[in-house]
Amino acid sequence: MNLSDYINIGTSIIVSLGGTSVLFIGLSKWFGGVLANKLLEKDRLKYQSELENVKNSYEKELEKYKDQLEKHKALFLRYREYQFKLYNELWVSLSDLHLKADVLWKHANMNNLIAFSQQLFDTGMSISRNRLLIEESHFDQLMKILNTFHNYQVGKISLIQLRETDPHQHINIRDIDRVILDNQENKQKYSELLEKLVVEFRKQITGDLSP
Repeated sequence: MNLSDYINIGTSIIVSLGGTSVLFIGLSKWFGGVLANKLLEKDRLKYQSELENVKNSYEKELEKYKDQLEKHKALFLRYREYQFKLYNELWVSLSDLHLKADVLWKHANMNNLIAFSQQLFDTGMSISRNRLLIEESHFDQLMKILNTFHNYQVGKISLIQLRETDPHQHINIRDIDRVILDNQENKQKYSELLEKLVVEFRKQITGDLSP
């Protein structure tokens, strides 16, 4: 064999070995890619399943909160409905009380005093029975008004008693004037308190809760 033959044989061996290496590397890459894709698909399915579980969990929680919100909304609307009706009824009762107080102011007699006293009692009972539906600040205002009306009632009782005193007994005109002045002050006070309360009631009825 000459030199060219050895060169040809060596070249053939190198080419042969090189082709096998290329084929091996190619196959390795292909199997590696397949395996990697399978692992990626497996992870994708796993995470997708976990994501679906989390999503379902959040959807269930959201539905639960929606149900609770709807229940609270229904309770609030019912409360507002009852309160709306109550505030209107309370104002009618207070207006009747105011009217009877004015009548008693013009004509301080026993019949008008009885009518006023009965209305004062009825209004007080209505406020007491419905306290759960009355805003606390409004309840405090109502108590002040009732207390002022009560003072007015006491003053009118005193005035009627003084005027019905036996004419043979000495009557101190100053006592009568003092009682009349006290009644006038109470009358002005409950009128002012009612004017403030009507503004608050109107806000409550219309839903305007701004200060």
